[in-house]
Amino acid sequence: MKVAVLIKQVPGFESLRLGLDRRLDRTGRELEMNPYCRRAVAQGVKLARQTGGECVVLTLGPPSAEDCLREAVACGADRGVLISDEAFAGSDTLATAQTLAAALRRLGRFDLVLCGRNSVDAETGQTPAQIAELLGLPMAAGVRELTLTDLALLVRAEHDDGWLRTELPLPALLSCAERLINPAKAGSAECAAVPDNRIGHLDAAALGPGPWGDAASMTEVGDTRGTTGTRLRLRYAGDVGVQVRRVVRKLAELGAFDSAAEPPMPPVPEPGPYQGGGDIVVLAEEGRARLTRELLGRAAVLAAPTGRRVTLLGTVPPALAVAGAWGADEVRTITGSDAEQDIAEGLAEWCSA
Repeated sequence: MKVAVLIKQVPGFESLRLGLDRRLDRTGRELEMNPYCRRAVAQGVKLARQTGGECVVLTLGPPSAEDCLREAVACGADRGVLISDEAFAGSDTLATAQTLAAALRRLGRFDLVLCGRNSVDAETGQTPAQIAELLGLPMAAGVRELTLTDLALLVRAEHDDGWLRTELPLPALLSCAERLINPAKAGSAECAAVPDNRIGHLDAAALGPGPWGDAASMTEVGDTRGTTGTRLRLRYAGDVGVQVRRVVRKLAELGAFDSAAEPPMPPVPEPGPYQGGGDIVVLAEEGRARLTRELLGRAAVLAAPTGRRVTLLGTVPPALAVAGAWGADEVRTITGSDAEQDIAEGLAEWCSA
């Protein structure tokens, strides 16, 4: 089996900063392999050894990213490929995916492509899916369990509220979750011992005319603002019982247990004359009354200038007397299963009626 592993070099988590150009500032920062990518490297090496195949590790980045490739080779990868060129600067997730997909095509056919679930410097998790789409590969994201058969991969993948078990034909692309395998790590001496001929290089000319980097990016970074930290950074000594009592005492001093009433919501605006258009609909989630109240208040503000109605939909919506005080003109109940798909289908059916 020929396995490609895509990794990323990221700044140490506590040193993340944006530069004046609104790009991540790497100058003078401590850089390391993305934690999720360490799982991908370990899994790629394991599969290559099990099948008598090859594990090739690729990264897109500045020359310093070669350090991550040397660590991957020190952990058992057969070779590394650094994709580096000034033309790649300013790449967003889509431009990154296009570059990595072009590099994979340039290097030949792979049976499996492994990535980290996401990078800790951006947390989008978009690039693996974009690469899979560009290469026409089946994909599973957030893989926690993996079994290789003669013709396919059996995987168990994380979902927001559950798990997915599925089978993927090869070739395929997987993004690796935290508990798939122990992370690949190597010391500085082992990394320094990796011979130069185990690291290859690709530049923009080798991948074709592009466009690349900023010219291929569709993302625009808006204004940023700083936040002020308010953590007390307290650490208490003693046994667990003493620590808990001191923490509870401090929380009480800070008012964490005060049962003061919620601040009053602003009054619902009086509706203006009807100017046409459909209802503004709010979906009520069971057990989230405050969120429903806030959404209805905003919907009432949006509806007032045009005289539109605000309709609240839900499987267990509040009574009209309550919902009306929050801004609803009408309450409708979605009957049937509580499954998300059934709720979505019921909402779609009502909206299209």
